[in-house]
Amino acid sequence: MVRFLTLLACCIAPLVRVHAQGPIMLPKHVLDSIAQSRVAKSELLHFDALHIDLGGISDDGVIKECEFNFINDRFDTVKIDRITTSCGCLTFMLSDKVVAPGSRGKLIARYNPTNHIGPFEQRINLYSYGSSTPMTVLKVTGFVIDDAAVPDYPFNMGGLRLSAKSISFGNVTNVRTKSITISCVNKGTVPVKLKTYSQMAPKWIQFRTQPEIIQAGAEAEIEITIITDQIPERCYGSQCLNLILDGIEARPSERSLQLQYVYKEKML
Repeated sequence: MVRFLTLLACCIAPLVRVHAQGPIMLPKHVLDSIAQSRVAKSELLHFDALHIDLGGISDDGVIKECEFNFINDRFDTVKIDRITTSCGCLTFMLSDKVVAPGSRGKLIARYNPTNHIGPFEQRINLYSYGSSTPMTVLKVTGFVIDDAAVPDYPFNMGGLRLSAKSISFGNVTNVRTKSITISCVNKGTVPVKLKTYSQMAPKWIQFRTQPEIIQAGAEAEIEITIITDQIPERCYGSQCLNLILDGIEARPSERSLQLQYVYKEKML
């Protein structure tokens, strides 16, 4: 660094002589290069995300996992000396403590919601060798829902609690639509706007909530409609499918509704 500053002083000395009567404005790229030289050294590993929100989770004692992915985009190997967490409720699994240049890795965080009702914010600190200051701080947040407080909504879906996650339409025919409504309550801390995951939602299924935006603490109704005359032939007979929802923080398997029906074509 001393050699760099000496060289920089030599480069700007002519500017000082030329502009001795006024302030010296260094070019933007020179200032950026000085700042970047320090920033680059502080970021030993590049993470896709430093903060993951688990949303609303149940206090059922089931461990909730999230994954932090990273890459070593430096020219030298990064060695992780130790990792600490802010709470015993948060544990982790690291792919490798030694990360070669260009290599990728992951840290899996595991949160135990037992006896932690309410909002939470926990941290994971990663230290390099010989450092007393974390080189990276990861954050896991969310909201633990008290199951006993919502007996009418026994099913968890992110920050939502639902009256049902499995819906049976029974027998349906091609001469009319059929709708079923279930109830939910937003036990999270932010408003929720639900919609179907467009890449996998059948075009012959309609989904809506009333109200459209579910405020924190508010109840709502979810209406699912099968447009029977649009069901393709490959979906005739007894069927069971998963309707994945968007708008809440949860894994696809945790934010899915299971729909069941038996299609019987009716001759007109």
